[in-house]
Amino acid sequence: MKSNINSVVSVLPVKDYSAAVAWYARLLGREADLVPVEGVAEWQIADGAWIQVCLDTERAGYTTVVVVVDDL
Repeated sequence: MKSNINSVVSVLPVKDYSAAVAWYARLLGREADLVPVEGVAEWQIADGAWIQVCLDTERAGYTTVVVVVDDL
């Protein structure tokens, strides 16, 4: 069975963006692959799989998973 899932993004809202980005950079052994806008850093961890750290003090501690598909 062929999946129509193109990618999966784990969105990690944090209170201390600088500390979180530094922690993930150490964990993954490299700086973020993308910084698309201020307050967002992204690492590609596998084909179609990403971790996104974002500054969001109100949602910090809650994680969202985004599944990107061709067609619902």
